Amino acid sequence: MSKLIQRIERLNKDAPAPMGFGAAARRQPMPTMVLLAATAEPEAVANANGVALDAVIFRGDGVDGAAAAKAMQALPDVPWGAQANTLSQGEVSALVEAGADFVSLTGLTSALDALRDEDVGKLLVVPVDLKEEHARSLEVMPVDAVMYADAVASPLTLEVLMHLATARCEIGRPFLLPVHGALTAWELECLREIGVEGVVADLETTNAEGLQALSDAIRGLPRRKSRGESLSATLPRLGGRARPQHDDDDDDFDPDDPDDLP
Repeated sequence: MSKLIQRIERLNKDAPAPMGFGAAARRQPMPTMVLLAATAEPEAVANANGVALDAVIFRGDGVDGAAAAKAMQALPDVPWGAQANTLSQGEVSALVEAGADFVSLTGLTSALDALRDEDVGKLLVVPVDLKEEHARSLEVMPVDAVMYADAVASPLTLEVLMHLATARCEIGRPFLLPVHGALTAWELECLREIGVEGVVADLETTNAEGLQALSDAIRGLPRRKSRGESLSATLPRLGGRARPQHDDDDDDFDPDDPDDLP
């Protein structure tokens, strides 16, 4: 299975406690968002050296798998993939042979055979004006996650967040959002709360300091509250013990009970 998709599926889950005694054997919380970096220039990967990334995307039709693999030698533990408008089965096989962990498609004309390998992650870039019926159909498509077509930048507005929340609610797949530059920890928390599982930083518009700031902010996010916790925090509490309510006493009539006979 794709390492990137595994990382996305592990979001909000605690790592199992290591065997042994003492304070070291404590559960470590997993990050609640993933951070990807995207670039059309393999050399730009050097800007991410030392940053805790979850994946790198190489953009552009005809991505050279050998060049991408060479660039990723600087980040040996980070999975990478290629993004193109369309990919053939042969192109996907060549990328996988070079070490690609996933592919990302910006168009819908790729043959289904290109998406057959279950060990390869599949991302689909979705347009802002995606129709509702198409958004709902993604849940049964051979796609593991989606990426929003438009990037956002700080400062985020309430209007932008509302549009993103609307789009997110219609899509039943993990949702990645491209960003330009760094976002604040509060902006990232707001995005996470509407269901954004990760952000994709553009290495051509985000310098090393901005990328590190994104990484630090993501790993410092507080744990997301469960829906039950959110409801209990907002619902009013009633004093006293609740008693069952009956709309109609006749509903409890039992003809075999002497006490219920007239």
